[in-house]
This record gives sequence, C-alpha cells and structure tokens, in this order.
Amino acid sequence: MLTQPSKFSQSRPYRKRISRWAIALTLILLASQGFLIWSFSQTPFIQAAPDLPTRVSASWRVGVAAIGEKPALIPTYPDAPVLFCDGVTASAQKALAEGVALLRATDEGAALYDIVVENGVCIGTQDLDFNSAYATSRWSPESGWSDSEIVIGDYYVDWLYPDVIAAILAHEATHIQRAVEGTACYYVNACTILPNGVVLEEEIVAHEAETLWWIAAYGRDGKDRAFAADVSENHLKAHYLQGPQAFRDYVREIRSDKREGEGL
Repeated sequence: MLTQPSKFSQSRPYRKRISRWAIALTLILLASQGFLIWSFSQTPFIQAAPDLPTRVSASWRVGVAAIGEKPALIPTYPDAPVLFCDGVTASAQKALAEGVALLRATDEGAALYDIVVENGVCIGTQDLDFNSAYATSRWSPESGWSDSEIVIGDYYVDWLYPDVIAAILAHEATHIQRAVEGTACYYVNACTILPNGVVLEEEIVAHEAETLWWIAAYGRDGKDRAFAADVSENHLKAHYLQGPQAFRDYVREIRSDKREGEGL
C-alpha cells in the first residue's frame, strides 16, 4: 500500500508545470504592458505635456484611443504651421494639428481648411460647459475676417481623438465658410431660430459636413470600437443615412438643449 502513489502525489508535477506556465505568461503580459506604456510615453502628445502627472494622465488616453478603429484616410499635413489662437498648450497643438491633417485628407475638408487659412481664422481650445466647440466670425473693413476663430472644448482635445477633432473642425469651418461666402441663412432672413437661440438651418448644414467627413473616414457602417465622443459621431451618421427629414429632426433634437451656449 505504501508503494502505491496517491492521486495527490501524481498531480503535483502537473501542478508545478501549470504554475511555471502561469508565471511565464504573467511575465510576458507585464512586459507587454510595460512596452505599451513606454511606447505611449514616446508619442508627440505625451512628450509635449509640461509635467509628469499630465504625461501619465495623457498616456492612458492615448492607449484607449489606439484601441479604436483607424480612419480609412491618409493624414495630409499643411505646408504652413497651423494658426493657433493664444493660449493653446503644446500638447493641445499636437492634437489639433493631427485633427487638421485628417480634415485635409478629403477634398471637401481641404477646401474648408483653405478658407480658414485664407481668412486668418485661428484654432483654439477652451473649457466649455456644454458645447463641443464654436466658431466666431468677425469682419471689419481693416482686417476682414482675421479676428475670427474656431474653438474646440478641452475635453475633446484632451481625449486625443484626431478623428473627432477633424469632424468637429469640418462642422465649425462650415460655419466660417458660410459667413465668409455670404450663404448663411441670416443674410436673407430665412433662419429658423430655436427657443435657445440656435440657428437650425446653419447647424443642419454644419452637421452634414461633419457627417460626410465621418462617412469618408469610416464608411456607412461607422466606426467600430467607438468608446467616447466618437459614439456621438456614429449616431449622427446613422440619422443622416435615414434621409433629410430624419436628419433635420435629429439635429433639432440634439441642438434644443437649454444649456446651449453656456460658457461661451
């Protein structure tokens, strides 16, 4: 009886082998995670951060953004530096520049950006209470439209999603285009003003430009693995594909919030 091995003794060598494999796999996973963290820390977004806490905070956002689907567009960087408004941080400039490059990857986006550049419109950031961005068009006999600006909420820039920044730029640049070219509804007193002051016709046209850029980037199915603001872009695209009336109704719905314009 003593020479007969027990079930426990038979299983011990197997358990040791499993334990070694588990340790090896754990070490591999830790090494992979360490490499990814190091890789994220070397990106321009992180390197432009002014201090270590900001770099650590940005690193995980870069990691989340990297998981999502990449747009089917080749970034097209402008020949001249982007005109940033005063106070834009170095890390925000990197994110905005990547958004500009993606915006210019379509013919329509490139044309919109040309209008922004030709009229001296700066691109900036701001901590916005509700809106994702806004465009301000100012004209004077002395400087034309050069005091105009496009401002994007810090949240959207901090998340480091250049595709969402590009879509927002398409939206806001369309507002600038219609002001510069005199095609906005307010030139002919043909606007529908919502109770909160939003001009419905102008938002429909701007959201359409935003949606068409998104479709060019991700097709009619939208972006897979959307985790943050890109989910809203997918929703906008889905309603656009339902037809003009459905899109108009959806834009009216999302732009009727009483918080519109807070903090601008």
